[in-house]
Amino acid sequence: MPGSRKQHLAAATLLLPLLAVAACSSGGSSAGTSKDSSAGASQGSSAGQAKGVALPKGVTNAAGVPSKVANVAKLRKQVQLTSCHQAPGGWMASGTATNPAGTAADYTIAVFFTTKSATVIGTGSTRVRVPGKAHQQWAVTKRFTAAPSTVCVLRGVG
Repeated sequence: MPGSRKQHLAAATLLLPLLAVAACSSGGSSAGTSKDSSAGASQGSSAGQAKGVALPKGVTNAAGVPSKVANVAKLRKQVQLTSCHQAPGGWMASGTATNPAGTAADYTIAVFFTTKSATVIGTGSTRVRVPGKAHQQWAVTKRFTAAPSTVCVLRGVG
């Protein structure tokens, strides 16, 4: 059945690119490091809630979620998010910024607070000045109704 084998090979050749495109087209945004070096965060649309995923009672999507957040890979490597916990009336993320340079440096640290399903329910940022060759603690606290399993996401460092 040599003709049959050629037909199967032709069909596979046509289907393979279609499967590759389908696999790469999830429709979601890509995670990873952005090299957006804009100084501020612009206000964009609120993060959407995944279809079929209901938020816990009293928890709402964050309003005014920034669509662009400064995120410089070199600076992001110098910032650690080490704690994520409930705070009075909301939630707190904190950590350490390490400045390897000999002169002082300023860091703008953006944090998103999300549900375990990645729905953004709060955002916040802070600026910290770190002396040369030193470490500095930072914290972002936001008042909002938190989900039972709130997650802190280091969204960007600029």
